[in-house]
Amino acid sequence: MQLAAPASFSESATLGRVDRVIGRAMSIFAFSSVYECWPTFFNQLPHLNHNFAIFNFVLLLAALLYNAFNFWLLGGRLVGYLIVAGVVLFNTLSWPLQLLPDQTLDPHFKPWVWWITGLGPLAIGMFISKWWAWVYCAVMPVAWFIITLQPGGGSTNLKDGFISALFVILFPATLVALGQLLRQSASRVDDAAKLATEAVVEAAKVDAVEREAAKVAGELHDSVLSALSLVSEASSTEAWADARTAAAVSIVELKHSSQTKESSAISVASLTETLQKSIDRTYPWLKVEASVNSLKQIDSDVVEVLIDATMQAISNSIQHAGARAHRRVKIRVNDRAVKIVVNDDGVGFRIGRVSRDSVGLRWGIINRVKAVGGEVFIDTKPGAGTSIIIQYGFTK
Repeated sequence: MQLAAPASFSESATLGRVDRVIGRAMSIFAFSSVYECWPTFFNQLPHLNHNFAIFNFVLLLAALLYNAFNFWLLGGRLVGYLIVAGVVLFNTLSWPLQLLPDQTLDPHFKPWVWWITGLGPLAIGMFISKWWAWVYCAVMPVAWFIITLQPGGGSTNLKDGFISALFVILFPATLVALGQLLRQSASRVDDAAKLATEAVVEAAKVDAVEREAAKVAGELHDSVLSALSLVSEASSTEAWADARTAAAVSIVELKHSSQTKESSAISVASLTETLQKSIDRTYPWLKVEASVNSLKQIDSDVVEVLIDATMQAISNSIQHAGARAHRRVKIRVNDRAVKIVVNDDGVGFRIGRVSRDSVGLRWGIINRVKAVGGEVFIDTKPGAGTSIIIQYGFTK
């Protein structure tokens, strides 16, 4: 099955993992908040509009359950934060509608929604770079401040109401700041990893060119030396004819060498040797099988893409296949195509669940290989491992 290339990309490996960890921690914190407000909700239920209050509470539980399912079992979509933030805001603003009219309440009465107000700014903090996230963070404490001054919110004085509203935003803001620091650090790690990968690929490309140059130089040396030997030893008309033929062949080879250098063409043998060397340097424990039955040459830009895509495929396997997975790389080259297979016996995945914004698989491998005329095929299913097949066919 072949995957289509993505239209864009926005995530990275380390940052994605950090986001999932933050989301899971957020889901645990959210359920602990609900656990605290649960007894208060049922104690206050006689003073509330039963149907509407229960609807609000069930809506909150549904949002938190989805968020937990999202970050623990799914890919950790950020929409889970928006759902939680929206439900918390709705519960807070609808508090006057939950309360039955003409209720005689205790002077120290505090609405059950107080225990969940901090979840809203905490969830929306993942979008703090957006203007509407700042509006949300301003609305929540102001709304709570107004509620606390009303009889249905405890009839607190201005000072206590202000402190209560301040707590709604300050505690979540502290956690959001810590989370954003973690995300920035993860982003820097991803940038460093990207630069390191680019350096490996560039070194591999240079190595391939140098190998090819050394190979061509050796062949030319033998050819020219043979021609000169014939010239020096020629003592008859036939010998001089052989010497002229050898010299003509050497001149043709020199011209061909010049054209090859200008086009940056590299033999498939040099590609294979360079790819093996790059894998051995980065993943010395990884088994590589190679078979080359061709004298074809390939453009250096294509070499760079094939090496980069292969290294990305190996990196993806290490990140996602599981700690117990075994991996191997097969390189097969003939006169028809270059075929590279990165295989593991790990957890596998459903191709349909791969995000269109995935950096490693959809952009880093598929899009780049297709751009130089190659193809990428994915053979995988949950529990059955994964094979990423990178193929580049030669034109006749």
